[in-house]
Amino acid sequence: MNEIKLISGTSHPDLSAKVADRLGISLTSTLCQPSSIGEISASIGESVRGDDVYILQSTAPGSVNDGLMELLNLIHACRTASARSITAVIPNYPYARQDKKDKSRAPISARLVANMLQSAGATHVITMDLHASQIQGFFNVPVDNLFAEPCVLDWVRGNLDPDNCVIVSPDAGGAKRVASLADRLGVGFALIHKERPRPNVVGRMILVGDVSNRTAILIDDMADTCGTLAKAASTLEEHGARDVYAIVTHGKEFVNINIEPMPSVMKENNNSNHYFVKQRVGQLENMVILYMYHERLTLEEALDVMLDLIREHYDLCTAAEQCVPKTGDAQLDANVQTYITNVIMDSINQDQTEALSSWEQEAKAKRDSVNALIPEEWRLPSIPSSTEQKDVTDGYVRQFLTAKEIEITETDACGIVLRTASGEWKAHEVAGAFCHRAALAHQLTNCLHEIFFDAALAEAQAQDDYFAKHKKPIGPLHGLPVSLKDQFHVKGVETTMGYVGWMGTFEGRRGTGKELVYESEMVRELRSLGAILYCKTAVPHTLMAGETVNNIIGYTWSPKNRLLSAGGSSGGEGALIGLKGSPVGFGTDIGGSIRIPAAFNGLYGLRPSAGRLPYDGMANSMDGQNSILSVVGPLATSVGSLRLLVKSLLSEEPWLHDPLVLELPWRNTPDLRGIPLTFGILKDDGVVKPHPPIARAIDMVINAIKRAGHHVIEWNPPSHTEGTRLVNEVYILDGGHDVHSAFGLSGETVSDQIESMYGKAPFAEKSASHIAAINIEKRNYQKKYLEYWNKTSELTATGRPVDAFIMPVAAIAAARPNLYNYYGYSNIINLLDYAACTLPVTTVDKNVDRFEANYEPRSVVDEIAWKSYDPEIYDGAHVSVQVVARRLQEEKVLALTEILAGALQL
Repeated sequence: MNEIKLISGTSHPDLSAKVADRLGISLTSTLCQPSSIGEISASIGESVRGDDVYILQSTAPGSVNDGLMELLNLIHACRTASARSITAVIPNYPYARQDKKDKSRAPISARLVANMLQSAGATHVITMDLHASQIQGFFNVPVDNLFAEPCVLDWVRGNLDPDNCVIVSPDAGGAKRVASLADRLGVGFALIHKERPRPNVVGRMILVGDVSNRTAILIDDMADTCGTLAKAASTLEEHGARDVYAIVTHGKEFVNINIEPMPSVMKENNNSNHYFVKQRVGQLENMVILYMYHERLTLEEALDVMLDLIREHYDLCTAAEQCVPKTGDAQLDANVQTYITNVIMDSINQDQTEALSSWEQEAKAKRDSVNALIPEEWRLPSIPSSTEQKDVTDGYVRQFLTAKEIEITETDACGIVLRTASGEWKAHEVAGAFCHRAALAHQLTNCLHEIFFDAALAEAQAQDDYFAKHKKPIGPLHGLPVSLKDQFHVKGVETTMGYVGWMGTFEGRRGTGKELVYESEMVRELRSLGAILYCKTAVPHTLMAGETVNNIIGYTWSPKNRLLSAGGSSGGEGALIGLKGSPVGFGTDIGGSIRIPAAFNGLYGLRPSAGRLPYDGMANSMDGQNSILSVVGPLATSVGSLRLLVKSLLSEEPWLHDPLVLELPWRNTPDLRGIPLTFGILKDDGVVKPHPPIARAIDMVINAIKRAGHHVIEWNPPSHTEGTRLVNEVYILDGGHDVHSAFGLSGETVSDQIESMYGKAPFAEKSASHIAAINIEKRNYQKKYLEYWNKTSELTATGRPVDAFIMPVAAIAAARPNLYNYYGYSNIINLLDYAACTLPVTTVDKNVDRFEANYEPRSVVDEIAWKSYDPEIYDGAHVSVQVVARRLQEEKVLALTEILAGALQL
């Protein structure tokens, strides 16, 4: 059974000891000390392998930087020692006031600290009274911001007469905090507006509100020199305050606040050398212990209990109106109320807008505009956390839909067109049902970039009118809703591909005349076939990641397990179709970007060979890189749906419109069900060991094949290490110049996933001769693989080469944020340009798919991948494999996948 280990840094030894005592455990032994040149070293004195580790550390006495470095070293020591999870308990978050770029060429140090904590290995952060709430958004791991407010309420009620108190904010920025306290105590509040001639120097102070003959309680989250508190106390005394108290969560110096007229100062300070009020320390200790004690039971339940108690929603302006005392002068009261409301709203705007850099403001505006397109009646009253509701598929999402909407949205594409073509279902009711479910999917998983429901419903109505008049469908896809990855250009709809700098442009360029009017070739063909286009889905900026995250829409989660990624780069498609917000959609694949999200979300996804389907007119990264071509393909809930889409598109003769499409119409495959087949099986590529559920899925497929009377052989092809090396070289041939130029348009930050590949800045691009050499190596590798495939005829019972081979899509069932580090299982297929289709097999079972703690990793890459597996986190996630056929054998790979899907159901 996993154990809790508590580690103390040097900043809170007394507090850490009390926490350990309350938990009934001993502090884990550590050694933290500076060297003679000032470097901080840290080591763990006992095993933490497989344990849940909590590190309690904030700012060391006298040095924020030493405390931070000590914390990072302790985290990394636990990571290298194979801790199961590492929670950094940081009462006072370092550099919290440097949370925005307030001038040119200035860093956002709070974000830098977040990046360092995650890079060191923190899997969870607990902090207290963050100076700026947006800091939580700097992380890709859970961050819980605890509030001191309940302790303050208890202290005031137990030590003062609340009826004679007034809560005071020493500046406009704390208005929300003060209004909350005042509202919960049922007392008035006041506000001091301060003018600063220069940093850390307070000028004139203006009091708004009545404090005469009352006990004034100043509330602040941070105190630096305490000049503001001292001057605020003087201002309050001048306005008739009877007593003045100050309650501060985080403080550095408390010299100034001992002066008159502040007779009593309650210091709730978490720095170990400032524990002045023992009662307050005890209450602070209880907050930390409450959280950690319940962690032994269920972390999520404990957190929810705590947050439910201390986070109550309220209307600030209503609170202001109720709490500010009236003077009797109607005009004056109105002016004061207006001023208070404006200050509060300014404070809110400062938190939510002014605290953001210009590109963050642009991204937020775009995000808000997309969300605003969801009709009010389709908006969820509240969004459950991933811990409250990990799986939002099936029964959960159905509660928000009508019986008819459920019937429509849970029918596959083949069933839909059968009914729309016969007139049984109207195109408008089908489109409406999927628009509704897509809106729910976006709220639950963050999967959409663009919403154009109104245009879709108008087109659906036009199709219904056509059907009523002509008694026939427009085409083979009549009335079928189809979603598109945000690489497709659709008239009237923006294409950002996840880049902030592409907003309002055509692929980053302004004034081209193509903005909002240009359409990709496949879009034209889909419209001609009768498809209803209604949304575009989320992608990682650059497209070059197996997790979908960008600065516009954020992180996209798997609806089956919202602790895990929906995959990438077609992750929005995966999440949307996985929640049945779309019956079928199109993504692209240059390294697994169709198959990864299909696998992570339990879908069928086809990666066709290059030249089979039209790509003309689509946005892309590194356009013109032809060593490994990105291809377009469908994702759906059934193999039949994939066949329907590909066959329909080929009927449009795309080779007449896209010069790179081969003239290769749909070929009806002979019925393979009545003949013996042979499949190669690749269980492990020798580089990264697949997680236990992937290994079990492979075995399930082998057993299904044998039960159905078919054969398997072990697949021992040329080294995949050689192939994946070539792929990874191709991805960086231009030195990252294309992607970094796109980031430079807005100055936005690069996600961790992309930075790991392309760095923080462009680097030297490869020469033409180097690219030629890579292409020769690729051709030679393809030839060796082809020869191996042909020679398998010597090993099969049929005397023919294997019909296809089966292998993992990834070593993992799905990705935990920032832990997807190896793409060799998917991108090797792109190098070979084979046709491949994903095959959903099972789901993770924590009681069966256990972690093998004794496994000795082959490399650092293998170690990171292996240790990312946690049965508790992965439980319930989809598990899939891929079926791989030769080049341009899309018809055959779909037929074989359908046979295997049937065999798994035997």
